[in-house]
Amino acid sequence: MIGVRLGQIIEYYTYTNEDGKAVKTETDLGLLDEDLQEYRPWLGWVFIKIHSPDEAGWCSTPECDLLLGLQNDLTGLLKEQRDAINSGVRMQDGWLELFFYLPTAKKFANTAAEVMRGYGKYSFETGTSKDANWNHYRRELYPDALMLQQIKSRIIIDELLAAGDDLSQPREVEHYLFCQTEAQIGRVAEALSASGFVLKEMIDQEGEFSYGVILRKSHELSEKSLMELTRGLQEAVQSEHGIYEGWSTTLAT
Repeated sequence: MIGVRLGQIIEYYTYTNEDGKAVKTETDLGLLDEDLQEYRPWLGWVFIKIHSPDEAGWCSTPECDLLLGLQNDLTGLLKEQRDAINSGVRMQDGWLELFFYLPTAKKFANTAAEVMRGYGKYSFETGTSKDANWNHYRRELYPDALMLQQIKSRIIIDELLAAGDDLSQPREVEHYLFCQTEAQIGRVAEALSASGFVLKEMIDQEGEFSYGVILRKSHELSEKSLMELTRGLQEAVQSEHGIYEGWSTTLAT
């Protein structure tokens, strides 16, 4: 639902927070560019109360369409009048939360209120704070390693679905893990063998994480099952200070 800006890399991810609430975050992965950050040290936010949230606490059709129009209007006017960049959108517990970075906090609330008057039935809150290092974007909006893998997995799943694949059909899937030493990656592979992962190949490459393995396992490819599986793989390799670099597969036959 994020507003449009040239060069955006828009992705979303979902998770359950410490209070057991479902959270959906959509953000632009391309905002780590220092040129965008240098002149926008202020964080501004607009929180909008969703009228009819679904069971997850998010908007549902047709209200999502209305809120997307509201969001685009906010993003457009704040860009025009305040040189603001929309850094992300989050939905949780019946609220739509929009975040922006600006050169100054002055008149942010006035501009937001101007747009919200056109959507008079919606309750909203606004605020600003100094955030010259864009810590909110880096810590609250930009996905961590597990959420980045969720995004990458969804891209592969979409490609498989477009090819007519049946994701419920188990098939051989290859997973790629890397560590800094041969001993570390050996311990990771041995530990994961207890969970049914079979070593296909050892990998040597240049760089900090130069020792890797390709592990194979047969499983289906629902987003839920992949999240659980990749979480376990990441925890295993991170225990040896390594990284998980994703998976690949072929169409089910």
